Amino acid sequence: MRFVWAVCLIASLANGAHAQTGSRGFEDMAVPPGGEEEQAFMPPQPPAVAPTPEPPTPPSARDAALVDTALEFTLALRELRLDHLAERRRLGWWLLGWGLANTVGGTLVAALRHDDDAWLAAGAITAGFGAVNALLSLGLLDRKGALRREILDDRAGTRTRPMDVRDAELIGQLRSGQMFAMNFGLDFFYMAVGGLLYALGRATDEPALNGAGLAAAAQGAWLLGFDLAGWRRANAHAERVRALPLQ
Repeated sequence: MRFVWAVCLIASLANGAHAQTGSRGFEDMAVPPGGEEEQAFMPPQPPAVAPTPEPPTPPSARDAALVDTALEFTLALRELRLDHLAERRRLGWWLLGWGLANTVGGTLVAALRHDDDAWLAAGAITAGFGAVNALLSLGLLDRKGALRREILDDRAGTRTRPMDVRDAELIGQLRSGQMFAMNFGLDFFYMAVGGLLYALGRATDEPALNGAGLAAAAQGAWLLGFDLAGWRRANAHAERVRALPLQ
């Protein structure tokens, strides 16, 4: 009888231990909330919706003012360039007229008074100066209108930005003034040479030197006034371009 009770006690203890072990095993096998199995069975998320782009912001008053300022700058620069082109052409016509008149007049004098050495020399010098001046005047006339088209297109060569065009115009005017200044110095040389030839002619009693000296001095005097006017106008135009308000 004791044996039976002992066997029953041992069996009950074994079943209790097994039950505790089994409960711990099931607890270990349980999937915690949010695990891989639960994530695998989550319903699909809807696709992300792209945000609606905001409408473009209308230009502010400051932007509009900047546009107006740039337009005013471009128009003012164009007007200055057209004014300079007109002055340049006027100088060209003056030089062309003077050159043609001296070429024709000097040739006639040399032909009609070829028996007089003084008149012959004066006519030859005058015609020579006139031909050179007539040829030089062609560079001031813009005969094909290329410079005018460039101005109306608001460009200077390949430059199209207003500030670049303004800088190119300013540099061009300064260089033009330098060229007139150099010619202004040469005009004094022409008059000095003319005076020297005339003095030599008087000293040596050579009428040809007298005529050549007077003609050269007269040409130098006229060109002196012409180059002085061109020099002053180029510098004045450069100052007007420099005075334009920067953008």
